[in-house]
Amino acid sequence: MSTWHLLGVGSLGTLAAARLLDAGIALHAIPHTPATHLSRTLHRHGQPPLTITLPCWSGEPISTLLVTVKAIDTARALLPLLPHLQEDATLVMMQNGM
Repeated sequence: MSTWHLLGVGSLGTLAAARLLDAGIALHAIPHTPATHLSRTLHRHGQPPLTITLPCWSGEPISTLLVTVKAIDTARALLPLLPHLQEDATLVMMQNGM
């Protein structure tokens, strides 16, 4: 199974990351600023908070990209990643603010 990459680790991205990790999918975050790992806490009703830590993207080719940035920020966020997308890459867009 290939590694997924996550662009946008806000509320929606954190929720999606938790679900993907629960499903056993390898996931790398693409942060705003260079980092090796990124941690986020998911607050769930009636359950203790869940902290997830994701390794950060290090420039490898991207075959599956989950985009959870706000719709208005999509083009600006994707532009630097275009050279790293594989020719047959899958982009999954889960955005608010559409």
